[in-house]
Amino acid sequence: MGKDLCIFSRHNLDTSTIKNLAIDLANRLNVNIVYGFVDDYNFWRFDTSKYKYGFNIEGDIKVNDSEIFVSLTVDDYLPKKLYQEFGDDIFNCEEIWKDFYVEFPLNEESKNKFVKDWSNKVVFQFDFNMMDDDYSLDYTCLSFPENDLTSITINKDYLNFRLEFLATWNGITYMVNEEYEDGKSRLNDYRQRHRDFARIFGEVEKCYYTSMGVYNYECEFFAELENKLMASENEPIYTFSELFTNEKSFSEFQKNINNGIFPDVYIDDFKDLEKNTQF
Repeated sequence: MGKDLCIFSRHNLDTSTIKNLAIDLANRLNVNIVYGFVDDYNFWRFDTSKYKYGFNIEGDIKVNDSEIFVSLTVDDYLPKKLYQEFGDDIFNCEEIWKDFYVEFPLNEESKNKFVKDWSNKVVFQFDFNMMDDDYSLDYTCLSFPENDLTSITINKDYLNFRLEFLATWNGITYMVNEEYEDGKSRLNDYRQRHRDFARIFGEVEKCYYTSMGVYNYECEFFAELENKLMASENEPIYTFSELFTNEKSFSEFQKNINNGIFPDVYIDDFKDLEKNTQF
């Protein structure tokens, strides 16, 4: 089974609030944005006069004359918000819990599990153009206007996005190993596009290519993510610029691949792209 590809880069977007992030993204990309949160659990039932199932819109940012919008949502917003405002009172709302397969009234174990799994999470992830379901919005939302961009997930100071050309982890190793015709050249074209797009969101010195299998961290900041990735002892970690400019490193890589030793992490510092040199 193929693994999804994740690519992480630092950004300098304003993530202080979802509104500020929407303003920042809209101006950098010249796209109209509708923003809010999706609740496809039952937490909206706590107050049906304020909330509803699906996309709860908090506002929109319009920066051009188009009537087309891109959606920006924030993960797990409502359960955190309700618990911060009402505390244990949310445990008394049977409408919330009836589909969670827990006994009602909730016992202490179930309450503690909610606080741990939902309310105590530090990370607020923003999903840009991840609205796959039809929530009957009064907005025309389309796939992201960059044809080969599939999605962006935004954390405090780093983001993850994928370009359509490479969607699976196996595709990278396949091209690096030159089994694919013109593999390295095509991969470098992809890296160039990724770097240029990432620079819209901040100065990018390096990024990390990982398989979905290795990325199981909930990190608030890029430095924390880097430390956890670099501490991984699963398999060797390779840097693209070193592979493509150092024949000894590339030979070692090929030997490992031939012996069934596949990497879980690549680092891209773009140095070979800047120099435009390869062995």
